[in-house]
Amino acid sequence: MHRIIFFICFFFFISADTVPVEKYNGDISTKEKRIRDYKKEITSVSYSFPKELKLFFKKTYSNYAVFYDRNGDEVYYRYRRNKFDSESEKKLTGLFSGQSYRVNGEFAGIARFTDILNGNLLPYPVFYLVDEKDRWWSYDMVEKYEAITVDHLKDRNTIPVYRLLSFESTGVDELIY
Repeated sequence: MHRIIFFICFFFFISADTVPVEKYNGDISTKEKRIRDYKKEITSVSYSFPKELKLFFKKTYSNYAVFYDRNGDEVYYRYRRNKFDSESEKKLTGLFSGQSYRVNGEFAGIARFTDILNGNLLPYPVFYLVDEKDRWWSYDMVEKYEAITVDHLKDRNTIPVYRLLSFESTGVDELIY
């Protein structure tokens, strides 16, 4: 009986040593550029972020799908015009929280969680968007009244906002046991 228990324990410890030591980091490479890296490159108010980003899906917030990078910095993608736009809800079928995606979008502006005038944190974001359609904010107004500066764009409480064009899962190439 002792020999059987010894052999079971022996084989268990041998099989435990053959497990790969590498940690699974997800489908997005650690060398991928992150939102903070793009913010460091900002030199003017008319700067626009790249069209394609590799991000993880988080949740939906109002008319926006919220994605985040490896640092946890968020990006908002506007997928519908208003809450009555039920056709646009179909765009988000297949999104799973925590899954990585290659997301394509058109840069639309920024969202801020800080008040421009006195710098206090706000409980909800204020959106400053490029396009003037749908009563959105325009960059011309910002440059004229200096409401948003380069320092505001580089702030860690500033979130890039896009119009969602498409997304696709980056997928896992191999099974992980």
